[in-house]
Amino acid sequence: MSLLSMLGPSPDWIVGVSALELCLKNCSWITEKVMNLYLWDAGTDSGVTYLAPNFPTVPQERIRRITSTNPNHAESPFYDSTGARMKPIAKLTVSRQRIYEKACGDDPNKLSPVCVGFDCEETEDDIRPDCQVTEWTEFTPCSASCGHGIRMRTRNYKHEAIARQMSCLTKLIEKESCEVKCVNDVSCATTSWSEWQECSAVCGKGFRTRTRKFMNRMARKVCNQVELIEKEICMGPLPQCQDQEEIDPKCSVTQWSEWTPCTVTCGKGVKIRTRLFMSPRQSSNICTIDLIQKAPCVADKIDCKVDLSEAKEICMQNKEVGPCRGYFPRYYYDVSKGMCYQFIYGGCRGNKNNFERYPDCKRMCEDMLKNFVQASLPPSTIAYANAMKDATVHLEKGLVCVDSMVSMDSVFAFVWKRS
Repeated sequence: MSLLSMLGPSPDWIVGVSALELCLKNCSWITEKVMNLYLWDAGTDSGVTYLAPNFPTVPQERIRRITSTNPNHAESPFYDSTGARMKPIAKLTVSRQRIYEKACGDDPNKLSPVCVGFDCEETEDDIRPDCQVTEWTEFTPCSASCGHGIRMRTRNYKHEAIARQMSCLTKLIEKESCEVKCVNDVSCATTSWSEWQECSAVCGKGFRTRTRKFMNRMARKVCNQVELIEKEICMGPLPQCQDQEEIDPKCSVTQWSEWTPCTVTCGKGVKIRTRLFMSPRQSSNICTIDLIQKAPCVADKIDCKVDLSEAKEICMQNKEVGPCRGYFPRYYYDVSKGMCYQFIYGGCRGNKNNFERYPDCKRMCEDMLKNFVQASLPPSTIAYANAMKDATVHLEKGLVCVDSMVSMDSVFAFVWKRS
């Protein structure tokens, strides 16, 4: 038997055994074996402390035993100037948990498991009503903020008292190795996924989303491959739409888009969903169908105060017009000139250096970066009204995203308030 376990955090320190013999001379298995384990250096990464920076060893070195004098460095947690023998770093206990009995004439591929310990995993014959368990939870975030670590998930007995009384042996904890991507020594670790948002449809099919965030704020700039938004198809509270809207074939429209994020990132705002005419030639003078729906929403953050570091992160982003063809006057902060300037926003995507009103841009960027104080940015009902007006006008004109009319990239310009 061979096994290996890495200490985390550490550069590349491991414990384990290689080719451990568990057979006895009489062709049976040992009942139990206990071994002390000592630390080894895998030779793949450099560093003498638990939290040493992640520097690969090039070329890789041979695996070597870590002792009180190797590495011979005072910062090593195991260093001892007297050269005293290191104590074991772990203890391995190997216990026989199960044996397989086979009678002559039985099918050699069909073995009957017999549990002899208390850590047996369940078998198909061992799933009893008294031992019913809940569904597995989501996996926890990786234990390492950068590099290799461990994550786990759990489940519980539905009737714990009965399960203990019946000596149920069902596995309740599951662990697996994980790796957190590191870019320029910045951890790309994220929080757990949020709860799913409500379905975008009241009846029939719709979409719902869930989000997660980076643990390290700087990761947003370098961890571009990590998905922070996940969406799936869902059914509305009503399975079928009884009073389905009757639409003139000459005014056919796409399905409603997914609800946009809240128009503010702090306080109360509005969320929007849109749809488009199937044919750009359809005239709004003939068709009187609503293309925009709105609903109240509350942002994740109630407090609208922004500190200096958040203001820098937003205001130092470059101007982004976005890929859509809308015409939405906006304001952005020009770092090189230290002032807010107007630009024309296309109506989708872009970044947070995008303000509906000049006073909002000035308050967050010009004032904060000069005075180094906190500024409060209350949600602007005027900004929302102007945005709704622009969105309505340009939807009617058929100014839609270049990518795909049916993909429903929203042409509504968001009013960014804070990160």
